[in-house]
Amino acid sequence: MGGLSSWLNGSADTTVHTGILLISDRLIWARHGDKSGTRLTAASLGQISVQEHTSLFRDDHGLDILGYVEGSNRAIRGHIGMGPELATQKFCDEVKQAIASVNPPVKKGWPKWMGG
Repeated sequence: MGGLSSWLNGSADTTVHTGILLISDRLIWARHGDKSGTRLTAASLGQISVQEHTSLFRDDHGLDILGYVEGSNRAIRGHIGMGPELATQKFCDEVKQAIASVNPPVKKGWPKWMGG
C-alpha cells in the first residue's frame, strides 16, 4: 500500500526499517513496516536516475529514484528514506557515481544549425 493511501486510511507504519545494497549493476532495497510488511525491490543502474533528497520540514534524507524497477512495465518515481548521518551522504554519492559509470549523462552541444 502506498504511503499516501496508508496515511489516509489511518494505517501508516509507525516503525520502518530499510536495508540498501549497491552492487556493480543493481540497486537493491528492502523495506519493512510494522503494518505494511516487507517489500524487496531491485533496479538495474542503467534504467534509473537518482537525486539526493533532503527535506526542509522534516528530518528526512535519502534518494529519490526515477526509472524502471524490476517487474514493472512503466517508469516509477519513488523515495528511499535514510537518516541524516554522514554515511548517508557517502552512500548517496556512491550510488550516483555508479549510475553515472553505467549510464553516463549525455553531453549536450550546440545544434548543427548553430555550427555544432
